[in-house]
Amino acid sequence: MKFSLTTKLAFCYFILAVAFFFVINFSLKGYLFDKMAESATEQMTAAGNTLQYKLAMKDLDSDSATSHIKMNIDAACAVSNYSISYFNYNGTPRYSSCSNKKDAGHYHSKKQKKKYKKTLSKEQNSPTTLNGFFDTEQLCTVTTITQYQHPVGYLVIGMPVSQLEDETVSLVSIYSLFLILIYLFLLMVFILLYFMHVYPIQKIITAAKEYSKGHFDYELVIRSNDEYRELAETLSYMAVELKNLDDYQRTFIANVSHDFRSPLTSIKGYVEAFLDGTIPPEMQDKYLNIILFETNRLTNLTSNLLTINNFENGKNQLDITVFDINASIRQTVDSFESITRKKDVRIECNFAEEHTYVKADMPKIQQVLHNLIDNAIKFSHSNSKIIVSTENIRDKTFIHVKDFGVGIPDDSLGKIWDRFYKTDPSRGKDKKGTGLGLSITKKIINAHNERIRVTSTIGAGTEFVFSLPHIRKVSIQP
Repeated sequence: MKFSLTTKLAFCYFILAVAFFFVINFSLKGYLFDKMAESATEQMTAAGNTLQYKLAMKDLDSDSATSHIKMNIDAACAVSNYSISYFNYNGTPRYSSCSNKKDAGHYHSKKQKKKYKKTLSKEQNSPTTLNGFFDTEQLCTVTTITQYQHPVGYLVIGMPVSQLEDETVSLVSIYSLFLILIYLFLLMVFILLYFMHVYPIQKIITAAKEYSKGHFDYELVIRSNDEYRELAETLSYMAVELKNLDDYQRTFIANVSHDFRSPLTSIKGYVEAFLDGTIPPEMQDKYLNIILFETNRLTNLTSNLLTINNFENGKNQLDITVFDINASIRQTVDSFESITRKKDVRIECNFAEEHTYVKADMPKIQQVLHNLIDNAIKFSHSNSKIIVSTENIRDKTFIHVKDFGVGIPDDSLGKIWDRFYKTDPSRGKDKKGTGLGLSITKKIINAHNERIRVTSTIGAGTEFVFSLPHIRKVSIQP
């Protein structure tokens, strides 16, 4: 069975309350009564020893000793709350100061006197109740009075047990009041614990359930400045990331569907045309080349997706070598000769040195150069130019790819590195890229622990700059 933290706290409060109640009203009550009885017994014993010393100064068996006994007992009772009685050695009650005694000395039988004597002889210097002598239960001490080393009588000093019980109840009442204050304090402690620990956890659990249902806009606010707030902020950040991921997945699926659908539709249409004989034999080569072109588009798209996936999973390892970046730039620029001639765009190369050596993965850096130059050509106007340049600053080589084309809007600069993102919403005309080139470019540069940045002005052009480790001296083997 599952128990919430609130239930556990309430159960702890109930257990503590019941435990304190039983301790105060049962165990503590009995303990207090015993301690008070023990203290009263010690005090009565001390009073008996003092009084027996005064009584023993006169012959107590004489008739004239009664007034002496009465005077000393009454004097002792005047300064205490005790009841004091004097018994002859044979057990006959002779005088008692207590008001709740039976009529001492006149209505006690011989049998009762023998019982008193037996009790007094047995219980001397120890607490007793002296059953049968008092109307109410008494806590008594018996002190033997001796003269010339012979016992001549007994002093019985007592106090009502009900008095001890009343005093015990009074003390227990005080402790009970204190217990109520403890209950209130514990209640405040548990309420504080609830709002400090249980309430934030409940809010976090509720938010987690909402996020698990896809309600990523659910607001989670924890105002405390502790680990719960940190957890809440982390959970909220996770929700934002999940929302972005969810949006990204939708966009990803839409873009993949679009980019796969276009070539597949072309391939399907032309194949059907071949099958139903719509395309004459003399035109078949033309349309087979179109099918081949669209197939290559699908192959490139699949290859780019695999490349990105390998980088994200850490499976794409770099093969670091030292090579001349200027030579790689020239080779890449030459590969675009037919495209630049067709669009009437020229590419200029400006190098800081004749040979500039860098330390990197050459095939992947060539892929970066290809993506950046291809992107610059797509968004350049006819009869414009693209400048590819290098510069060496300290231990870094910076490669610039600058075009003078349409430029990138400010609100799109932070998104151009996302998969399938295209600044041209119409996806029109010759801008038929998959939207993966710049995403792959950034991942390759990041894998080299280097940086790439972009600056752009609408209508004036765009410039990409990335860095690579510069190697100043290279020994070329013959």
